[in-house]
Amino acid sequence: MEKAGAVSTARPIYRQAMGWILGLVIFGLLIPGINKLGARRRGPCRYPACFFNGLSGPAKRGVFIKILAGICTLLTIAVLLWAVFQALYFLLRYIEARHEEKRNSGWGPLPSSSDVI
Repeated sequence: MEKAGAVSTARPIYRQAMGWILGLVIFGLLIPGINKLGARRRGPCRYPACFFNGLSGPAKRGVFIKILAGICTLLTIAVLLWAVFQALYFLLRYIEARHEEKRNSGWGPLPSSSDVI
């Protein structure tokens, strides 16, 4: 049994994942307000990441930022719930259409032995 098919399908997935990782690293280094490497308080990469991004430490968040973050969180949850409900709605419509198609396909009950000539 050859594994050539598995290797040929895994390679594009691996390349895409490495592209995403590289993109996230570059994005994290270019945007100074994002501290992906040192997000935890005691993370070993926190101080080098702050140093290279020009940050002196965690910033104090104002009330406006907290309200804006709450609004963004609620909007994200609302959009995700809307997508789930829309997917369920279309799935149920598809199932109903398939059921209706089978019911109206013209196939009636099989003829009994008395109907056969």
